Amino acid sequence: MGVRSFGLVLADDAFGRDTLLGIERVMSKLELAPTARVKVDNRNPVVTEAVRTMAASRPEVVLLILSAKAGSDYVKAYRQQGARAPYVSLSNTSNNNYVQALGDAARGCIFIQMMPSPFSAVTGLARDYGTAAQRAKQPLSYAGMYGYAQPSCWCWCWCWCWGRGWPGPASTHAGFGGAGAGRAGRGGPGRGSGCATGPASARGRATWTRP
Repeated sequence: MGVRSFGLVLADDAFGRDTLLGIERVMSKLELAPTARVKVDNRNPVVTEAVRTMAASRPEVVLLILSAKAGSDYVKAYRQQGARAPYVSLSNTSNNNYVQALGDAARGCIFIQMMPSPFSAVTGLARDYGTAAQRAKQPLSYAGMYGYAQPSCWCWCWCWCWGRGWPGPASTHAGFGGAGAGRAGRGGPGRGSGCATGPASARGRATWTRP
């Protein structure tokens, strides 16, 4: 889209450092460098100096790698400086609390949502999660969806790396056999369950298609 100038706001923790590795790898290939790179403590979001530094660099767009609370505090303070660059945040930031806390400052914020909506029954994963949440008597939420889907993500990795194929019944069994593992991940309504006992879409019961 012609954007060549970007700023980077990172959480001052392991998540921020890990995300930075991926960003730097891609941006180096594009021969791009941020106009400014600032860090914010997710646990104690003091944003004044970080906002001042970013606003002075005048980026065309800003990548935001923060929690919902720190992210909303930062964006609102940035807008109060009169700066209008769009903000792009990862799906872990893109929850209801973040959007509601932003209020009018949400205009110009872009959310990358990799997971399907937990409130929609369109996808198999959302239906499986909804059933598990109802059984566990838990309300539907994006956080719950992420926790529930974690075993599926590990399953896909094992199937691909060890089973040498896109996830399905054959590669699932080969994947877990090669990895010497019986189950993967934990969290969400299906806590403690893995590929063999977790979401139906991770057990080869669904129709598997390459995106």
